[in-house]
Amino acid sequence: MQRQFGHERYWSTSIDHTDGYAGLQLHRERFGNTDIVAQVVFWDADGHFYVQTFGCDVPVEIIETVIAEAKEQVRVR
Repeated sequence: MQRQFGHERYWSTSIDHTDGYAGLQLHRERFGNTDIVAQVVFWDADGHFYVQTFGCDVPVEIIETVIAEAKEQVRVR
């Protein structure tokens, strides 16, 4: 995912399948600063997806997009 939202640019990267989970990290560039702002992970142990944000607000449209991308890309056994 690559998406501009106002003054912010968002993109996702894969989290390698280690320690029983896989997913995507959501990055944000705003005013020259880059942060990891959220992640969507699939935990093998319980068979569910989870979303975690890291102390910031993320627009719902961006969260919905990265969730859909994770569900499409992560191989569920």
